[in-house]
Amino acid sequence: MMHTKHEDEAGQWLRLDRQVCFPLYAATNLMQRLYRPLLAPLGLTYSQYLVLLLLWEHGRASVGELRDCLYLDAGTITPCSSAWSATGSSPAAGTARMSVA
Repeated sequence: MMHTKHEDEAGQWLRLDRQVCFPLYAATNLMQRLYRPLLAPLGLTYSQYLVLLLLWEHGRASVGELRDCLYLDAGTITPCSSAWSATGSSPAAGTARMSVA
């Protein structure tokens, strides 16, 4: 099958090495892989670690504030607070508001 010049030019822009998002995605994955062995003995995920850093910095934050500051969705933040509450090792004062004890 023959490709037209237009298809070839469009195809060049769609190559993975031409996408700005791919190096950002790869860097994020690398950072998470680097942190994983450091956080595993603490029973923390990278997202939980970021939440703890933010709470350490600010002392107290609502789940909405955490989502806004960390650019995470509720599906990521809520399991963090639920997991801590379930284990009793929670920095949470409740699921709606979290604080550093």
